[in-house]
Amino acid sequence: MIKHEDLLESGYQTFNAAVLRPNSYISYQKRVQDNEGTKYFINIHRYEYEDGDRFEIDCQFTRDDDCFNIFMFNRDDHTIEYVEKTIEDFWVLNKFNYYEWSGQ
Repeated sequence: MIKHEDLLESGYQTFNAAVLRPNSYISYQKRVQDNEGTKYFINIHRYEYEDGDRFEIDCQFTRDDDCFNIFMFNRDDHTIEYVEKTIEDFWVLNKFNYYEWSGQ
């Protein structure tokens, strides 16, 4: 299960996504990069319900002139490690472009 503390310990920053997700309680973002540049950003939106929190994960990728948005809906057995690995595998498998390339 994803928790607020796990997100902060994994390098996520909180931000106000009220315009994008008006019903979310809080949102988090992490820049995923390597020595060649920024691959993508992971956004996680937290929603509070009476029976517990729910998380929605989104990420945007580009390839050539196309833009792809993906969404994951968190299950209780998902961890942040699982989410990050799934997104990274998807990025590699589809040979997406870097969001920002350092040119090195």
